Amino acid sequence: LPGTYNPTNNSYTNASFGKLPMNQGHEIQASYKPGQPLEPLVSYDDNWKAFYSAGRYDNVTVALTGGSDQATFRLSYGYMDSKSPLPNNKFARHSINFSTNGKINDVFSVDFNFQYTNSKAKNPLQGNGWNNTSSMGMATAYYINRSTDLKYVWDNYFDPETYERRDWLLYSNTYDAINGFVDNNEERQEQTIIAKLGLTAQFTDWLDANVSVSFNDFKQQTVRKNWGS
Repeated sequence: LPGTYNPTNNSYTNASFGKLPMNQGHEIQASYKPGQPLEPLVSYDDNWKAFYSAGRYDNVTVALTGGSDQATFRLSYGYMDSKSPLPNNKFARHSINFSTNGKINDVFSVDFNFQYTNSKAKNPLQGNGWNNTSSMGMATAYYINRSTDLKYVWDNYFDPETYERRDWLLYSNTYDAINGFVDNNEERQEQTIIAKLGLTAQFTDWLDANVSVSFNDFKQQTVRKNWGS
């Protein structure tokens, strides 16, 4: 059995890759569950799955186009909704796009484009959610071994009687990761408006001129609600 388990301190460095860890022919017993008796150390295959669920991604776009020899237009609406496999994390976006162009006369023509996007993210992850001490990937693949029942850790994050969050130092990095996904209550809303109006003058086959004016507005609002201590 590579690694050891030291019940005299808060370290939990035992590594298990078999169904029944043995040490010199004897079954190894330990307890990492507060208030629970010793139990055999076994390998929990795919224990990382306790933190994940099936994600969902929906993307819908509808468009309307039309026009004539003198002018054309296109109007579209898009909606995207995504539920992350990670807990307490999702994203939704609405977008509207409109474009048109047409001739004013034999010389002048005009074109106009308008884009509007509004998105809302629940607990957005910075830098792809990577953090060496509290990311879900590090917590489930590096800092915790396969002898840990992660489903038990996840299900017992709260004390069922007092509803207090347990402070389990045996796997503090995993606790930090759970703390981040369960306790985080952050909502970020972003809104973007882009508009452009252009005027073109075609004087001859070889001489033309154009001028345009654009508008770009971006707003972001983040609301974070923290648990009381």
